[in-house]
Amino acid sequence: MNRKIIAVLILAVLAGVWVYDPVEAAEDSLSWERICRDTRYILRDWSCLESFVEPPVEKHPSRSSLNESLYSGASSFPGKRPDPDLASLPYHYLEVKDVRVPLYSTLDDAVAGKNSPRRLIPGFDYVSFTNQVKVKGKWYYWLSSQFWMPGDEAAYFGRIPTFQGLIFPEPPEKEFGWVLAEVESQDSPGSQAPVSTGITYQRYDVVVVLETQKEDGVDYLRIGEGEWLPAHRVGKVTLQENTPPDVEGERWIDINLAQQTLAVYEDGELIFATLVATGMEGNWTRPGTFQIDTKKATELMRGSFTADRSDYYYLEDVPWTMYFDQQRAMHGTYWHDDFGTPQSRGCVNLSPGDAHWVFEWAEEGDWVHVYDPSGETPVDPDQYHSGGA
Repeated sequence: MNRKIIAVLILAVLAGVWVYDPVEAAEDSLSWERICRDTRYILRDWSCLESFVEPPVEKHPSRSSLNESLYSGASSFPGKRPDPDLASLPYHYLEVKDVRVPLYSTLDDAVAGKNSPRRLIPGFDYVSFTNQVKVKGKWYYWLSSQFWMPGDEAAYFGRIPTFQGLIFPEPPEKEFGWVLAEVESQDSPGSQAPVSTGITYQRYDVVVVLETQKEDGVDYLRIGEGEWLPAHRVGKVTLQENTPPDVEGERWIDINLAQQTLAVYEDGELIFATLVATGMEGNWTRPGTFQIDTKKATELMRGSFTADRSDYYYLEDVPWTMYFDQQRAMHGTYWHDDFGTPQSRGCVNLSPGDAHWVFEWAEEGDWVHVYDPSGETPVDPDQYHSGGA
């Protein structure tokens, strides 16, 4: 380079015409591909992101796994937990706070806070990312959508639920379910001065239903010798002995809106069951018989159903999606752990592990039977929109 060119460059820099100072990442920046490539990503762990480790969540084991003999006649219950690896996801998520977060095409622009080609719309927003970098003490995230997002004060890590349902190498003889919230069993059915057994069941504990009895207009379930629970405290799987009307063949998915359960049948026998979260009031999951029309391993879901867009949502990399009724789908859900309670805008929310199992089993064209034995879900088609996450 001759002296004249060098002089021009020096003058340009001094004049502020051409200044380029590329950012330098801090030594504690993390590449998920580099750091986590050999680590299963189950988000109650965070073993590969030590700067963000949360205290481990102590899970109360299912009482049935502690001592099956506690259940009279239920010691041979055939339900098994699926492979825990099904709950792993190749995605890492951030819940974005309710602000218009700017996105940038380059890390340099993100650090400088300029040239933002896009912003996230305020609402219920989650993004997925594959890399994070710290520059001058602040974190920046490389999103799956190919943008950089500043992380400080803008977002925080989501927590992926690890709940999984049950597979059945052989069909169960008795009905069963999952406890929906911590509860003590009582020694007899009825609400008049019930006597506690002193035995506590935790959320998601599996119970086998040995008997159902109605007292004072309320159903109670006998789950052991001298042990009863109110039926509304359990998400119970109702075993189907016959193929539902309009279902052709012996493969179908059975979704009970009253119990918030999903059951998979093959050759007329139950092979898998779990808790789900279906549509909330006004966003109901529509009863009927449908077929899976599209399967997607990952999906971007976004939308709104109100004029002021106050219910706007934006969800990146929704895993294991199976559409069956317009925009209503069964899919993995990483943004809540409230299975057994209506939570969605019409879709059928499953835990990631459960959605993965169903996704691998299901084929396009398989039947989905949605029903509400309580009769509380509307049947008027005018009360339904196209559906959402």
